[in-house]
Amino acid sequence: MSRSFSVDYSTLLIEQWSQTLNLLADILDMPAVLIMKLDGEHIKVFAKSEGRQNPYQLGEAEVFDGSGLYCEHVIKTQDMLEVNNALKDPDWDSNPDIKLNMIYYLGLPLNYSDGHPFGTICALDSQERPTEEKFHNLLLHIKSTLEDQLKAYDIQQQVIEHKSQNHVENLIRGMAHELNTPTGIAITSASTLSSMLDRITESFYQQTLSKVQFVDFEKKALPCLELINTNLDKISKLVDRFKELSTQFSMEISHIRLDRFIKELCYVFNNTYAQQQVSFHFACADKLVLISIPVLLQSVVTQLVENAVAHAFEDTQVKRIVIEAERLHQRVFIRVSDNGIGIEKNISGDVFSPCFSRKQAGHLGLGLCVVNKIVQMQLKGTISLLPAEPQNTSGGTSFEIVLPDLT
Repeated sequence: MSRSFSVDYSTLLIEQWSQTLNLLADILDMPAVLIMKLDGEHIKVFAKSEGRQNPYQLGEAEVFDGSGLYCEHVIKTQDMLEVNNALKDPDWDSNPDIKLNMIYYLGLPLNYSDGHPFGTICALDSQERPTEEKFHNLLLHIKSTLEDQLKAYDIQQQVIEHKSQNHVENLIRGMAHELNTPTGIAITSASTLSSMLDRITESFYQQTLSKVQFVDFEKKALPCLELINTNLDKISKLVDRFKELSTQFSMEISHIRLDRFIKELCYVFNNTYAQQQVSFHFACADKLVLISIPVLLQSVVTQLVENAVAHAFEDTQVKRIVIEAERLHQRVFIRVSDNGIGIEKNISGDVFSPCFSRKQAGHLGLGLCVVNKIVQMQLKGTISLLPAEPQNTSGGTSFEIVLPDLT
């Protein structure tokens, strides 16, 4: 029932899924909401809600086959299971979860994109509960969202394994991973808020709505709205970035006054990263002209700057980025340099590889690979990581772009 898979989901997914499980436990008012995962011959607690009354611990495992667990039944039947009170059900009155006083269970299977079982998502309670169809629907919706995330990681893994540097479209498809997490959180939050609204509306029309119920609704609704707003903002910014990347291949060639172009970029960067206290400086001869594609060049420089701001300045007090340009031998040389921590020699040769990142958690690491492809394929130039100069004691990273005039 298990399969081999090389991605380390423990670091990539637990943090992302914990918000969903906490939110679900809150709306269901249950002590335990879990994601169980098949791990070889065992089934283990992969992620869980964080309430004090949750008796399960991360990493707890049982032999899967013949365990008698609710989740074994769900995975093997690939169907929803609801047990309202195991103590009254002869099929479940001796299952192992009763030792933890978990007599109510509602669970669904979670599967990889190829149909192999990942595990389950389930909610458990220490008291008997009635069947509520709206909770079934909510859990089905969350199951779909989580499986979409698993599919995104499948795509990412395929990009890693096949080293798809020759196909920018594959990289763009892989970058959908970055959209998946905020989208899933926003959808889950909206579904949770809708479910809570249905309950309080029903109480209102039945004239059973109390002040305590309304205050409780308000208390739970505000975090949902905050999550929706925060993640929709992330989605909006990512969509803008993806739109720009998808339209870059049809941009027109034009004459670029690099002195003005770089000056304007530095002005924007100084405003954008003022809170991070990063200062931007430029050096370029007056009236230096490059015949190229402005939007692509801006995208390349912007990605290099974003990488530096995100990764370079962990222990740097005075943060500085310099953008320089000069023309030599019918080529224009553009350098983007920072005074940050630098890149270790043992990984410097991999910076343009797919999914390279100095901080793996939370980053797909496609930025520099995409930059490399844009420079090579669209701008007909080269980009390289310059070796650190021996006399330079301040560290830092410097990328050099060499571009011809396009005709």
